[in-house]
Amino acid sequence: MTEAIDINTDLTTRTVVDTRVLDWEPGPNPTVWRKRLYCLAGEAEIETNIVRYEPGGHHETHTHPRGEEILVLAGTLSDEYGEFACGSYILNPPGTEHAPYSKEGCELFAMLGQYHGASRAALTVGCKSLRWLPGQVPDVSVKILYRQHGYAESMSIVKWEPGAASGVAVDGGAQEIFVLEGSFYDEFGEYEAGVWIRSPAGFLHMPGSRDGCKMYVRSLYGTGTGLRLSDPGSSHSLYSGARAG
Repeated sequence: MTEAIDINTDLTTRTVVDTRVLDWEPGPNPTVWRKRLYCLAGEAEIETNIVRYEPGGHHETHTHPRGEEILVLAGTLSDEYGEFACGSYILNPPGTEHAPYSKEGCELFAMLGQYHGASRAALTVGCKSLRWLPGQVPDVSVKILYRQHGYAESMSIVKWEPGAASGVAVDGGAQEIFVLEGSFYDEFGEYEAGVWIRSPAGFLHMPGSRDGCKMYVRSLYGTGTGLRLSDPGSSHSLYSGARAG
């Protein structure tokens, strides 16, 4: 297992990582590998990773003191609570204990230690079953995965149709993007599937997509990349089902 070191810890600057060019590093089990995008050494499991389970890969039973967020990118992840196929979105609140494994192998986008709070919900969302809602930008749609009264984050899947463009500079607030399909661009570059972007509040850009794309977006309440969010005072959890236990 690789040691905990500081990786991309400056939250005041924009960070862009092409995960496709990163090497796989050994995880806590020989059958589990990861690409580390963000790691805060000295803090309890505060990380953002791409994780790969080999067929038959597994973790020993462990606890997440500050919660866990998982988007299944490929294959199926399993634990005591069920089986989670590609497109599943899982939120494990602080104190969750489980022993995840994968029979066929899987790949995940995982955020550890960034879902803390005593009243966080335990949720499982089937992304494919959610309906698309209109975004702020024409030809942009959104599936809301999570938002909860009393917490600032909103997590969504955002779809840009071919040719969609903001046309004006957008401040997405403090925001993370992981490109799932296709590509989008702004005046600073082109971002294809597998690219992870973290932007600070106040960062302005003019996003668009020539051929269309889908992306995971984690942002604070406010206007984001094609998101239309409610006022935080009236928001609530929005999900397709809660995890057992």
